[in-house]
Amino acid sequence: MRDWKKIGEKLIFPPRCIIFLLTVVCTGALVEIFINGWEMSVVAYISYALSFYTLTVCCVACWKIFPVCYKELKAKMHKNKYIDRYMADAVFKSQVDLYRSLVVNLIYVVVNAASAYVYRTYWFGIFAAYYAVIAVYTFYITTTAIVDMVKYRKYKSPILSITKVIKMTGALFSMLFLETAMFAQFGTDTSPEVKRIMIMLTGAGISATVAAMAIYMIAQTSKEIKQYKNNKE
Repeated sequence: MRDWKKIGEKLIFPPRCIIFLLTVVCTGALVEIFINGWEMSVVAYISYALSFYTLTVCCVACWKIFPVCYKELKAKMHKNKYIDRYMADAVFKSQVDLYRSLVVNLIYVVVNAASAYVYRTYWFGIFAAYYAVIAVYTFYITTTAIVDMVKYRKYKSPILSITKVIKMTGALFSMLFLETAMFAQFGTDTSPEVKRIMIMLTGAGISATVAAMAIYMIAQTSKEIKQYKNNKE
């Protein structure tokens, strides 16, 4: 029984050099098979089975190694004061995320503006204007929220959660805008009725989601305000 267990462990956890060798062999074999059209040959089926085994042991090896590597990487990251602050300080993390979102949106603005000029299409121009407005508005509203959060931190203000809801709302309406633009640009074969129904369903789903988030935030904020007043009294 112990012999079978050892054999099973060796098959599931082979040395790394064996895994590397199997990966190289299987990759070369599959490339050769597909190039020469040998997909239905006996050699192909043997390669498929060996490739499946190789993929399995690779996944098992990653599953075994990943937690250790993650802990070591996390420990090294915490040695950097900026990364440690980013992972521990919610306010600083929100500020970094804010600037990151701003940079990404500005990149979208530049790319879409350039595409509008190159391809002479107003849709890319609309995209550029949209992302410019979203970048400025998100930067303003999130900065204001973070300032308020720092100012009223002792009151346990839910501003940080509200900023997350604002970001989610912007992302949801971006999806609706993208769907509309995609239909206009590539939906020539789709009937107008289908387009209207799809856009209406998406809009209704997004509106319901935003309304649910708003109701939850109002209820949560009201609860915290009431609790704060009771503690103050």
